[in-house]
Amino acid sequence: MLDQLIDYLRGYKKQRAQLLLDSYINLTPRNGWYTEDLARRRTEFEHQLLAIKPEVYRVDEPRADYRLYQTTNG
Repeated sequence: MLDQLIDYLRGYKKQRAQLLLDSYINLTPRNGWYTEDLARRRTEFEHQLLAIKPEVYRVDEPRADYRLYQTTNG
């Protein structure tokens, strides 16, 4: 289902979704038992996934699309 929705995601959510689609199945054993190597790779994957952060904008620096909206519509 995520592969059907990924085209509609933007920013960090799209990056995280793509990483999940690329790696999750290979790093998740069907029987739930992890080897030491697979557990290490899975932990690295989790850190990599959570390292993808949303962009943070300062309050005094509005996003470019917000400024564009203000100047063209008001």
